[in-house]
This record gives sequence, structure tokens and C-alpha cells, in this order.
Amino acid sequence: MYERVNNVRALHYGNGVSPAALWLGYLLFDAQFILIQSVFTWGVLFAGPLSKLYFESGYIFGIFILFGIATYLGSYLMSLFVKKAAFAIAAGIHILLFVIYLVGYIVNEAVGNRSTMHETYSALQYGLGLSSPAANLARALWIASNTFEILCGKYGDQDGFASPGSYERYGSPYVNLIIQIIFLITAIGLYEYGSADWLRRKVRPSRLHYIVDSGDGAATAPSEVEKNGRVATAASQELLNVSRVSKFFGKISAVENASFNISSNETLALLGGNGAGKTTVINMIRGELRPSFGDIHVDGISVLQNPHKARRQMGVCPQDDAVDNLTVRQTLNFYATVKGLKDVSGNVQKVLSALNINSFETTTVTALSGGTRRKLSVAIALLGNPRVLLLDEPSTGQDAGAKRILWKALQEISNDRAILLTTHSMEEAEALATNVAILGTRMLATGTLASLQEAHGGAYSIRAVREHGTDVAEVEETVKKSFDGVVFNFTESYGQIRFNIPHDRSALGSIMRIMEGLKGNVVEDQEQATRKDAGEGSSTGYKQGSRKLLSDYTIAGPTLEEVFMNIARESGVPTVV
Repeated sequence: MYERVNNVRALHYGNGVSPAALWLGYLLFDAQFILIQSVFTWGVLFAGPLSKLYFESGYIFGIFILFGIATYLGSYLMSLFVKKAAFAIAAGIHILLFVIYLVGYIVNEAVGNRSTMHETYSALQYGLGLSSPAANLARALWIASNTFEILCGKYGDQDGFASPGSYERYGSPYVNLIIQIIFLITAIGLYEYGSADWLRRKVRPSRLHYIVDSGDGAATAPSEVEKNGRVATAASQELLNVSRVSKFFGKISAVENASFNISSNETLALLGGNGAGKTTVINMIRGELRPSFGDIHVDGISVLQNPHKARRQMGVCPQDDAVDNLTVRQTLNFYATVKGLKDVSGNVQKVLSALNINSFETTTVTALSGGTRRKLSVAIALLGNPRVLLLDEPSTGQDAGAKRILWKALQEISNDRAILLTTHSMEEAEALATNVAILGTRMLATGTLASLQEAHGGAYSIRAVREHGTDVAEVEETVKKSFDGVVFNFTESYGQIRFNIPHDRSALGSIMRIMEGLKGNVVEDQEQATRKDAGEGSSTGYKQGSRKLLSDYTIAGPTLEEVFMNIARESGVPTVV
């Protein structure tokens, strides 16, 4: 049961499915077992001639059903807060409350005042009975068998309380169980729809002293990284806004003061090492985790204040794959139906074609390879054409060919939507992302790849083919002299040379002119030609070669991996990805 509860939460977080509808669906499913168990138990213990041994045993059948519903609802609520050993904890709480209730009856029977004994029994029922479903079931069974002489004394037949449904008899278990059911439904509703956010903020404000000013409570001014990292433009519609979110797990800080925006037609690659907080950010956006501080808006809707409405705009591909005994098409049909899509078959066919998994539609998910399962998870996220797409390492486990098919599909569906992508593949980020954000618990840098290369790029990488018959030492000496000694990492192998020079976009033209000079060509721009006519010398900062030493060359700017490593090194965070 607890695995199904966790699955239903994973389904509706970020996929636009009503939490109320899902909880109701699972309760109705579990109600079948409650009804079957109640009929069987009541039939074995109280039906037929056995009914004569008990007091109005027909009332107990309804107690069985209400007890089952209250127990399941309590388990659902427990699963929202306990991730491990939820069953053991729920069972332990039930047993503890029942033992306290039972001990109260035994003590009252053994040493209680005989004149007020039945008032004490009723007080125990009115008090502890409100918190324990098992206590109410026990009370009903004791009434039926007259255990502890409950049918005698003040509330016995001789005092005129002959109605089996009176509050002093079967009425109190019914009332208490109904109150418990209403309370549990209300608690689950408050949790799912975010009405208790104010309480969470009141409980844990102490760890935010370095994020919020201690003076007047106003938020600190955004850092330069935040100012320069706003990737949304005024011309495009902002679909996802993550505003200064932080998340703490006890004394551990998972995310600190992270902010970024994604607009329509934009893909943001969220990069970081293991434990940097990427998946935590995804889970806060989808509503599975609640930020300790900050807010998140999806298409103008607050995830904290209106989570259900915000989730309708999202599609999520989590790290965990959707694995079941259903076929691929059946799985997609199920998720499309739960999402409430009108054209289920049409939506399913579109995502099957987009991700090129038509050939697997009759294959069970458990028989798929890891890479194809990831495609299926992306397909589930695409159902319903969501405005915001959250992809948590979507290409994990795929070979190079499968990755490129997935990249092409994502590029084709990126129009009019915002995509947040987490990945360990710098090649994937370069292929898909229009903007990049680097996270190391806190936001280290955001911007376009070009802007990050400009600010944090290390060096140009130049490769060239040495002209046949030239001497390696002569080529190396001439290259270094041409670039005024700024060349480093010079290597030569089988006629090919490679070296680096510092990254400076303003000097790219000069670099190309020098390389052309080393090929035996003389290239002058208009400004240089004018200066030459005026009798001025070259001011490029580099010297041009005059002899043909190279036959061809390429110039590559800093890669995203180099930018990432430089930013991580500058920030002093681990660079393991």
C-alpha cells in the first residue's frame, strides 16, 4: 500500500493531476478490500446462530467498515511525512494508542471506584477513543460481548437506555470513527493544497538568518550573479520563475538562495556536481518538496500557494523510471487518462512518434532497456503538451545514437515552452540549452554559453596541420614568437600541432590573421590598412609570420566543460560530475 501511495504522489507532482481525485481513487480501490474483509470477519464471528451470543451484533458490521477507512486514511497521512518504515511506524502508533486505552480499562476494572466505574469507561471512550480507530473497534466488540460489564451499571437496560444505537453504546464508536475520518481527510487536503505553508515557515525560520536581513526583515539585495543571471527577456513570456529558494534538511543545506528565470522558447541547462542540489530544485518546482524559503511561479501561478493549478502547466521526467508490467502504450494510455486528456489515443501516438518508440508499444516496460525507459519517462512528461517541461537527466543510460534522437525530439518540441534540463553531459547541454545555470548548493553563475565563455572562459584551442618538410622546433618557435609568448600547451604529433592561447574575443580577428600569415597568406582589415597607408605600424598585439609553415588550422573557443570547471574552481566547490 505504501509503495502505491508514493507512486500516486510521484504521478501528480508536476503532471497536472488532481491530488483529490488520486487519493479518492486509491481509497475506492482499497475500499474493495475493506468491504471484503469486513463481510468475511463479520460473517465468521457474528452471522447465523452466533448472533444470539452477542448484543445487537449487526451494528458491528458498520464499525468494521469505518475502522478500515480510518486506518487507511491514517496510513495515507503517515506516508506524506515518513519515507521509510512507514508501515511499521503506523502499526506502532495504532498498537500504542490501543494499549493505552486497554490499560485504562483494566486499571479501572481492578482499582477503580465501583460507583463511578462506568462514567470512567465513557470518559476513556470520549477522550482516547477520538484518537485511536482500534479503541473504537475494541469498544464495539466489548459492548457486543459485555466485556468489562459495559452493558450493566448506570447505562444498563434497567436505566432505560435500551437503544443499541445510543451514544453510550454503539453510538460513540460510530461518532468517533466518523470524526477521525473527517479529520484525516482535512489534514491530507491541507497538506496537498498548501494551506499550511504559513505554519511551516513559522516552525523553521531560524536557519534563514543569513538569507534575510535581521534588521527590518527585508530581503538582501540580489548578488551580481543574480543580477546578471536573469535569463528571461522582456520580449518573451516568462513561464518559470524560481525566486531565492532555499531548502534545509535538518542541519544540512541542500540549496541556498537559488534564483533563475526561464521564458518561452528557452531551455535552461542546470549544471552542477553530485550533491549540488539540482534534483532538489526540480522537486521543489514540481511541488514534491516545499522550500524552506523563497517562492516559485509557473506561468504566473505560485507553486506554494496554488500547487494543483501550477502542476497543470508542468510535465516532469524524474530520475526514476516508470516501471510496471504494462506495455509502453498501456502505460502512456494510463498516464494520459489520469491527466484528464480528452484525446488519449492521439496524444499517445504523437509522443510515441516524437521519441521514435513506436516499435516498443507492445513491449512491457520491464523488458525495455534502460535507455528506452528514459525515453518513456520523457514521453510521459510530454503528454498533454505542458508549458513547462522539467527533465532530470533524461538521457541517462542511452547510447550516442539514442541520445541524438532524443535531442532532436526535444529541439522540435521546445517552441512556446520553457524547459529546465539537468544533466551531467556537457555535450547535451551545449546541444539543447539556450542558457546555462551552474549550481553548487548556491547559484554560481547563469547566462548564455557565450556570456559565460566571455566571463569565465579559459583559452582558445588551436589545431593545425604542419606543412610537409618543415621542422617541428622551427614551427614551435615561430608560433610562440608570433603570439608574443602567450602560447601554452604546445604539442605535436604526426604532423599535427595543438596549442592554447588566452581567451579574448576582441583578439579573435588578430589570431586569425596570424594563423593565415603562418599559412603564407597576408590578411589585413580595413583599420590596419588605413594605418599602414598613414605610416603607422600594426597594433594588433601579435606579430604575423611570413613563411608558410601550416597548411590548415581550426580555432575552437572554450568548451562548456572548461567553463564549468573554471567556475567551480573559482567558487571553491567540488567539480565531480
